[in-house]
Amino acid sequence: MTLIGRLMNPVCQNMESLLANFLKIWKLEEKVVGADLGQGVFQFNFEEEEDILSVLQNGPYHFDGWMVSLVRWELVISSSYPSAISFLVKVEGIPMHLWEVATLEAIGKKLGRIQEVDEESSSLCVSVNGFNLLIFKMVVPFATGDEIVVSLEYEKLNGVCDHCSRITHDTKVCPEVLKEASAQSADVKRDNRGGQRQFPVMKQEQHHNVGGWEKPRKHAKRALDFQSADSSEIGYFPQQRFGGQEFYGNGSHGFRQPERSYGQGWGQKRSLGEVSGAMKVLAVVQNQGMGKLRLRPPVSL
Repeated sequence: MTLIGRLMNPVCQNMESLLANFLKIWKLEEKVVGADLGQGVFQFNFEEEEDILSVLQNGPYHFDGWMVSLVRWELVISSSYPSAISFLVKVEGIPMHLWEVATLEAIGKKLGRIQEVDEESSSLCVSVNGFNLLIFKMVVPFATGDEIVVSLEYEKLNGVCDHCSRITHDTKVCPEVLKEASAQSADVKRDNRGGQRQFPVMKQEQHHNVGGWEKPRKHAKRALDFQSADSSEIGYFPQQRFGGQEFYGNGSHGFRQPERSYGQGWGQKRSLGEVSGAMKVLAVVQNQGMGKLRLRPPVSL
């Protein structure tokens, strides 16, 4: 004369409130006594068989937005007992000429323990394990070789995880969702650590160019172009620079002002005539002697 039940999602369901409200719903406040057995399990002790049958026929039950398992007590020793919930399942998608008891029974066996089959409405009453995921779509093969995808609709179903189709938790706390999020977070951390480890290597690779050959800059290219003139005609004078002046030779030669560029690019070569004229002027200055040489200040452009 006892019904034993379980909160399928005890995190969201209140046991004390359930014990009080179920008696009011059944209108058995004075005839039935409820008790909390701990760990989300409860019981109701009845006095009459008729009341027990009436309660079971009106199932399944839900409370606080989640399902409740409620069965008649049996001699079962299991940490998952009770977990059975009886649903009336409507099967949709089967052609009319295939609405057979054998087809519905084959579907029901995949869901749980069959209690009743209604061929006319294409539905069946099945007792499912509340800890297992619910099946909402199924591929049904036939002897002809055809396969049909059917949809299953559970009457009075309230509260289900959208990710894993279980009725024991919400999607926000789904173990599979949390596991995937944890794996993604671990991948991001590994990527970040990997990037930090590679950072010194990247800096070191940048320093490999120090002391190596580099493409000449514009001013260096201009110097190379200037030295490409024929040295047999004008001679070769190594250049040294002091401040804004350029000094030629070993110290006994003269200075000259920095060259200005009027429309000519740094990379353009000067003709041999321009170079020869500049060297003749330099030779005249050298003959006058260092003592008589007066330097003009550089003219800014």
